[in-house]
Amino acid sequence: QVAGVWVEPLFAEAKEWHGLRRFRLRGHENVNNEALLVAVGQNLKRFLTVQALGMQRHFQEAENRRCPTASELCA
Repeated sequence: QVAGVWVEPLFAEAKEWHGLRRFRLRGHENVNNEALLVAVGQNLKRFLTVQALGMQRHFQEAENRRCPTASELCA
C-alpha cells in the first residue's frame, strides 16, 4: 500500500506566496519549468529554515555548557 501525501498546502503556498495563480510563460515545457522553479524555491526555504533552527539549537546548547574555571584547568 502506498502512503498518501497531502499536497494541497504546498499548492496553496505556491499560489499565495509565489504568485502561481497564473503562469507567466506559455507552452507545456515553459509552464513545467516555471512550476519546478517555484518548487525548488519552496524546498530551499524549508531547508534553510531547518538549518537555521538547527544552528540556533547548537548555539543554545553551547551557551548552556559550563566552561571550566582557571583553577579547574590547572588542577
